[in-house]
Amino acid sequence: MESLSPQEQNPGHFAEAVTRGVLVQGRSLFNACENHWCYSLQIRLLEPGEQGYEDPSTRGFETCQLVRRQWDINEGGQTSHVDGMGVIGKYPVLRQGGWRDDSQSHDPGAAEGETAVGAEREGTFVYQSCTQSECIFGGRINFIPGDKENPSGDDFWVTVAPFQCNVSTYLY
Repeated sequence: MESLSPQEQNPGHFAEAVTRGVLVQGRSLFNACENHWCYSLQIRLLEPGEQGYEDPSTRGFETCQLVRRQWDINEGGQTSHVDGMGVIGKYPVLRQGGWRDDSQSHDPGAAEGETAVGAEREGTFVYQSCTQSECIFGGRINFIPGDKENPSGDDFWVTVAPFQCNVSTYLY
């Protein structure tokens, strides 16, 4: 039996982009039971042998930390721009093969963007959310080489290629 990849099942509901060796994959799925769209951004450093991989000397860093995001959300021809620190209170530090789970500090008096060092994790950092509205979701994410405590270069922006959150051809 042959199966279809998510890209083949739902063209437009999957998009990916690579910037300086950072891969961002976006995808959406309609939840018919709850009448909303779930979407996911998977963010990681590419590994040797993957298309778009750059070694640390070429890309300019061993690790990089997510600092802020700018979402562009198009609903019915109207585009909203969302700009803020981190994603869902997270400021992951990407490394090959995994990430460090830094998050917003909960210390009294901590400013937005002030982070607490988190646990080391293997695999891909995943941001998930949902929306009640059909839309096209995209934007960009700002990273700093190294981490906020020990930056090793100038910040840079990573593309979040646009993908659709609308009723797909296939409902399961």
